[in-house]
Amino acid sequence: MMHRTFRLTGLLACLLTASALLGACNRRDNAPTTGDMSPASAPDSGTAGTMGTTPGAMSGSGTDNAGGTAGATGSGDTTGSTGTTGNTGSGMGGDTGTAPGAAPGAAPGASTVTPGASSQAPLSAQDQAFARAATEAGLYEVAVAQMAVEKAEHPDVKAMATTLVDDHGSANNRLAQLVGTRMTLPNAVPPAKRQVIERLGKAKGQEFDRQFIRQVGLQDHQKDIDLFQKAEGQLTDSSMKEFVQTTLPTLRHHLSMAQDIARKLGVKAT
Repeated sequence: MMHRTFRLTGLLACLLTASALLGACNRRDNAPTTGDMSPASAPDSGTAGTMGTTPGAMSGSGTDNAGGTAGATGSGDTTGSTGTTGNTGSGMGGDTGTAPGAAPGAAPGASTVTPGASSQAPLSAQDQAFARAATEAGLYEVAVAQMAVEKAEHPDVKAMATTLVDDHGSANNRLAQLVGTRMTLPNAVPPAKRQVIERLGKAKGQEFDRQFIRQVGLQDHQKDIDLFQKAEGQLTDSSMKEFVQTTLPTLRHHLSMAQDIARKLGVKAT
């Protein structure tokens, strides 16, 4: 009788143990899977490269999400290059990350000043008067020197005439470029100077050489130098002042050449 009791007790213990094990298994199977979510079954959380479409889950680097990309390219402002707005995890991904007030495509500190614009400022009355006088003198010097290249007999006179054609022609072109459309310059030798050319044209041989050196080389170049020296202290346009300062040495050189030739030919200034 006692034997049977022990056997029944052992069988009951086994049943209870098996029941406990089954209950534990059921509890484990039915428990919420809060911490055991495999990568394949996890919901989209806005990981790197997903363009941040899931709210509040943008964890990728600034170069992969939409906010970082827009911050780097949406504006010329260097403050937007870090994509700070796109990387805050706001989860919208549409915020461009540009600095407030930055104009699209505007470079930082872009200057609107046109280089050389100061040289196109309106010319004062004094500047215009000088430009006309210098142009008329230059046109005359070129025309009378061209005649001397053909008519002069002395090689030094002929050489000086060639120099005058080149130098005064170059100066005329420079002055015209500086003036541009700010005023209309003369395009012909003035009547008084045409009379001088006609008078010199009547002379021949050595007489022509002496008259040319006296009139053009000495007298006219001294007048040119006086005109430019006076203008140097009166002009208001910076480009015109520079023209005067760079042309004066050439005029002085022409006068020096004429003085040397005048001594050879026995010519006096008056």
